[in-house]
Order: sequence, then structure tokens, then C-alpha cells
Amino acid sequence: MKNQFMSSKLENIFATNNIVSRTVLLKEFASSTIHLMVQQGAIERVGRGFYTRKNYSGFSEYFDWALICQRMPKAVVCLLSSLKFHEIGLQDPQQLWIALPAGYHAPAVNHPPLTVIRPSNFIHSQGVQTFTVDNLPLRVYCIEKTIADCFKFRNKIGVETGIEALKDAWSKKKIDINALWLYAKTDRVTKIIQPYLDSLQ
Repeated sequence: MKNQFMSSKLENIFATNNIVSRTVLLKEFASSTIHLMVQQGAIERVGRGFYTRKNYSGFSEYFDWALICQRMPKAVVCLLSSLKFHEIGLQDPQQLWIALPAGYHAPAVNHPPLTVIRPSNFIHSQGVQTFTVDNLPLRVYCIEKTIADCFKFRNKIGVETGIEALKDAWSKKKIDINALWLYAKTDRVTKIIQPYLDSLQ
């Protein structure tokens, strides 16, 4: 039965993408067939509405993050998690930090554990970059926006985190100071950041 379901159609679907959505599978198979393919081991469910080959192990480090962004269209990776993604500073958080706009309901998630911040809708929409991870979109704040946010949310993560990130981004030449200043204005933290910028120049 398993070999029957591992048809040429299924092989063609996974020939170009290691991870596909239920919507893609439904174009070729009935819902009951998809369920049976999972039971028979032809495919494996790796997240809500997403499937891959059985025993596929080629997921990237940020696959779980991309699944969250797929499940929560308004989620943006922020603060400590964004620093890790951009390889700035020494942060390696055990939870995923995401920003959601005020009033947006976040569904319950078992993995990874989430820490949610809720900026205003305008601040939430600024500085978002979209990367492709395992064929899924991953939304992450840009480096400059992330550093400005570290100072804005210093009561949650400590002002030392923002200082460390600023110095590291500067030393690695990964930061546009003009862009940082714009995000600092939006976050209303220019007076806090100014002394640390002066020490770098």
C-alpha cells in the first residue's frame, strides 16, 4: 500500500521542494489520501499544514521559526532571536522572540516556546525583512531596527544587550548608522543611544 501512495505525482511534488503545504498536496490528492499517506509512512507531517518526505532530516536551524511565521502571518522575529539570526552579539535564547501588533491573537504553540512583544502597529511594521527558509518565509527585523528595539525594550532584556549588539554590529561593519538613527527616532530612544554612538565614532 505504501508503494502505491508513493506515486510518481508524489515524487514530482517533492522533487523541487523538500517541504510542501497541504494546499499543494490537495491539488493532486484527496484529503483522505493525504491522511492515509501519513499513516502509511509515505510522507510526514512536520507542522500544521506542512509535510515532507518520511525521515527527511535536512531542516535548517530556523525551520521552526519559519513555521511560526507561516502560522502567524503578523509575527516578526525580534530582539534576542533577531540578533541570533543576524549573528550579532552573543545571544542564544532558548525561546523565540516575536513581535505581534496590538490586538492580534496568537494561537497556542507547543514548540518553540515564545516570548511575545506587542509594539504599536506602526512600529511593528517598520524594518521587516523576509528570508526564505526551507521554502517558507521567515520575517525578521533588520539589524538597525533590532538594535533600536533592544534599547526600547531594555527593561525586558537589559540595556547591556543593546550596547553589546551595537558595538558588535559596528565592528563587523554590518550596520548603517543613518538607518539606525531613523529607527531610534521611531522608537524614541535617540537620547539613550546617542552616547554609545558617539563612543564608536
